[in-house]
Amino acid sequence: MTNISKTIITAFFIFWASSVMSLSLKSDSLRYEVLMSSKMLQDINLEINFINSIDITANNLLLLSSTDQFYVLGWGGISPLGAKIAGNISCYSITPDNFLMVVSKNNICRIDSLGNLSAQIKLPNTEMGLSAGKHAMFVFDQSKGIRKNAVYLIAKGSKFAKLFEITTPINSVVEMNDSLLFATKSGLFSFNFKNKDIRLLSALRNDQEIKSIAIDTTNDIVCFSTDSVVYAFNDSKTEMITNKFGGMLRFLGDGLVVFDPEHEFLIRIAGLEDIIAPNIQKKKTVVKNKRSSSVTLTNSSIIKMINEKLSDDQIIKIINSSNVDFNMSTNSVIALTNQNVSSAIIEAMAKAIENK
Repeated sequence: MTNISKTIITAFFIFWASSVMSLSLKSDSLRYEVLMSSKMLQDINLEINFINSIDITANNLLLLSSTDQFYVLGWGGISPLGAKIAGNISCYSITPDNFLMVVSKNNICRIDSLGNLSAQIKLPNTEMGLSAGKHAMFVFDQSKGIRKNAVYLIAKGSKFAKLFEITTPINSVVEMNDSLLFATKSGLFSFNFKNKDIRLLSALRNDQEIKSIAIDTTNDIVCFSTDSVVYAFNDSKTEMITNKFGGMLRFLGDGLVVFDPEHEFLIRIAGLEDIIAPNIQKKKTVVKNKRSSSVTLTNSSIIKMINEKLSDDQIIKIINSSNVDFNMSTNSVIALTNQNVSSAIIEAMAKAIENK
């Protein structure tokens, strides 16, 4: 099963049988299609402890997994793929050339014809995350307790190129154009391959942790999710899609797939572009504001204003009319988000530094 597409072609016909259940949860323009539920699994006497990983095959089937067994899911049902694995699957990804790669402990493995995991690449740490880019693979530290969490590009010859490192675990990594989007704690960030710049794109409340990112390349919409809420981001504007569920994300055709492995629930949301696109604000020209105040604002000044319950609009007006000396390093921005500083304020801080 090294080349998964050959196996999927056969599995594709196993369960293209029944129609999809539909739910109307938010808007007439959105279509919610339940592809899997715990009841559906109970009806076919299938007990699975899914891991937090999902991918899309070349045949547009969903690839799910337990720690020792892969499954394929189509519109009509779910079926085991191949034999049980002699090993332990922590995550997986399908490469750009359509090979299934599995992370097991501190190795990236392939699956041989007997169902055994064959180690191909030794990883810097154990149970790292794995993500497929357009032409390369990325691995990242997602375990808690590591002092320096890094993202690596796997170059030719199985060599690692460290792209950057931060002090918090990295939950999700997705390539987008000339950037790499990543989520850590409550922040969504971008890393620019060319200038190595890291920017905050969106920040949630400190008690919300972003678990997964997915990109709709057709409409340039970035979706990200916590355990219970799904958001969309485009042109510096964040929209909530639903607060009914969350989980691991992937785009399948024109719809967003949301997979909650703990509750054995998988749903596809179609029609996102009809809801999001009209509400996306166009990028505005940044007007350089005069600094009239003699007071110099720092990161601590902003946190103090947050603690004093000033509104975002009030704080942004103060930023735009003051001298500033902000520290906008990656770790400082993460610290700001952990102090409940909103993405709008952080963006204003970054613009003030650029204008300075």
